[in-house]
Amino acid sequence: MFVGELVSDDLFSDFVPQNQPYILLTLLTLLIGLILTTTCIDVVGAYYIDRLHFFGRDLDTEVQAL
Repeated sequence: MFVGELVSDDLFSDFVPQNQPYILLTLLTLLIGLILTTTCIDVVGAYYIDRLHFFGRDLDTEVQAL
């Protein structure tokens, strides 16, 4: 929840770390969140690209059967 509020436009200035360790912790949390989000988007994208590829193959096979 903290990361979601940290990066939202209207609440961005509500959470500002004052100490150096908290700034590092915040940046590390954002980096991990960005890595996880990018990985999830990549996995979902690869899944749908793979489905689209095999859909085209199945369609080509059915056209040749006619």
